[in-house]
Amino acid sequence: MDLIRKRYRKPKGRPCKRRSAQSANALKRWNKSVDKIDDSAVVEAEIIKNKDFKKQVLDLSRDVVRGKYIDCDSSLENEEVIDVCVSYDGTWGKRGHTSLHGIGIVIDILTGLVIDFEVLSKYCHDCVNSEGMLCKNTPEFRIWHDSHKNDCQKNFNGSSNSMEMNAAAILWKRSVKEAKMRYMTLLSDGDGKIHQHLNEIQVYGKKCDHHERRVYKPCCKKSWYWFEKCCPRLEEKRCHSGG
Repeated sequence: MDLIRKRYRKPKGRPCKRRSAQSANALKRWNKSVDKIDDSAVVEAEIIKNKDFKKQVLDLSRDVVRGKYIDCDSSLENEEVIDVCVSYDGTWGKRGHTSLHGIGIVIDILTGLVIDFEVLSKYCHDCVNSEGMLCKNTPEFRIWHDSHKNDCQKNFNGSSNSMEMNAAAILWKRSVKEAKMRYMTLLSDGDGKIHQHLNEIQVYGKKCDHHERRVYKPCCKKSWYWFEKCCPRLEEKRCHSGG
């Protein structure tokens, strides 16, 4: 106890320059972290308050993407639905095959903007608490659950490994209605399950059941450098070819 008290007690006299500088730097870091926390809290409050925040952000991204494709091919200006080249990948809340949360993301190749995403969850905190309080098989729980369906966070019952594939199906099916786009060219990371599944369910009908698949799996910094150099070339080639 004496050692701890000596270590953390207030030093007597005037502090040295080194200690004063350390204290000043610590205060600056603290103020910056507080500002970040305040900003994130404000953004989170706005998102909760405005339920259309996601739609507004995605609409802005889609407008930019559409404008980029029209710049490359002016004939697309009169088209209600356009064909785009996208990259798709999924991720989970934790490693392994037991994650309760997963997300699938569609990114436009030319602009690098997120066009759409889907979050899948196998867990709802409110449902778990209510099951413990009301018991799952009681009439009270059924009445509560019926009123809770619209706000329930659980929207998936399959395996964690299949979240990526199911999220892709959801995103592709609503692409025409919500984004006014068809994801006809897919750049993936070498996993053929997504491409095969999309062709099997025939998202855009029998006439559009083939998705061009470009497989790329970077394995080192040199590969990423090559990939980043090829992206502008792909964009330039598309602009010159008119599609």
